[in-house]
Amino acid sequence: MRKALFLLTISLIFIVASIPAQGQASDACGTMTAHWSDALGYDIGRPLVRYEVYNQQITIIEGKRRKTVQIVETNIAADHFYGELSPDCRYLAAALALKNGKSQLVAWDLLANTRVSTVDASPSDDNFAWSPNGDFAVIQTYDGGYLWNVPANKWTHLTEAGDYNNFFSYFTWDMARGQLLAVPADSGYAVRAYDLATGQIVATFDTGTQAAPVSYALSDDRSKIAVFTSEDERIYDHRDSGLAVWDRNTNSKITLNPESLSAVWVSQVRFSPDNHYLVIGRDAIRVWDLQNPRGDGLPTYQYDGPDARIGTVRFADAHTVETMSVMGCNLCSNYWLRWDLSSGQFLNAYDEPRDRLVPDFELG
Repeated sequence: MRKALFLLTISLIFIVASIPAQGQASDACGTMTAHWSDALGYDIGRPLVRYEVYNQQITIIEGKRRKTVQIVETNIAADHFYGELSPDCRYLAAALALKNGKSQLVAWDLLANTRVSTVDASPSDDNFAWSPNGDFAVIQTYDGGYLWNVPANKWTHLTEAGDYNNFFSYFTWDMARGQLLAVPADSGYAVRAYDLATGQIVATFDTGTQAAPVSYALSDDRSKIAVFTSEDERIYDHRDSGLAVWDRNTNSKITLNPESLSAVWVSQVRFSPDNHYLVIGRDAIRVWDLQNPRGDGLPTYQYDGPDARIGTVRFADAHTVETMSVMGCNLCSNYWLRWDLSSGQFLNAYDEPRDRLVPDFELG
């Protein structure tokens, strides 16, 4: 879970509880917690952000006694407030709808106890995301998307506002490459890679069609990206769908043919551990050999799979596909069903919580 935050719009106080971003240890705020503990003379609990409507001020309170440990700023007359602490709790980024009619993105350095930047924009209530290391934040607004480079204290307007409610329908921090992968609303048919340092677009990955919106799945090593149409139940409406696999190292593309099918969920798309195959599991199991793709782009193998809708697909090993169903078969929804990659033969059922094969399991 990337975050767990609560926005309480009550008459006197807004409290926003901050949880470390995905990939952060529970003591990620240790330096700031020690800083506040030293100031107060006792060990404090997990820090929380609070906007006090009556006092018109933003404060940091501690999680044990709910006592104020720092006043961030006073004389803030806001109708709405939403804020998130960085993973290390040093920075606070907030969306403010002020009573004078203005809307702003505001950031504070809590160690220096000062406002460090202000951007006039119309932010959405809760569309914030910090990078795992806390050096960057991406924020959705009604004016488009913004990227905050914290070390440089630079805001970059990434995209214009578009027609889709979720302007980053799905995004990934790729810190190894220094990139943010996202599907912005003003280019809903493609995935963009933004350079974190500059905010500039460094790559665009599309499906080969103008069908929108799209989503994507990354290989385990993140060198490959599969981009696919993901708007609706295309099994039944038979409209054109797109599917392409890009090599992010060479920027080369393999355009595949999903016919009328593209996966609705990212969980239904998976690369094999060696990037040799791409599998989509939904009403059937479709397998593309990426090293020897068919000239027409159709699946190299296609199997019926379980007599149920597949919700998640993954690999047990390089030659074995596992599926988890979501409807149509009660037993299929309890176990991972294993299939031979090249033949489609059902092998066995795996009970993951008990780490055992299910004896005498039969399909049907």
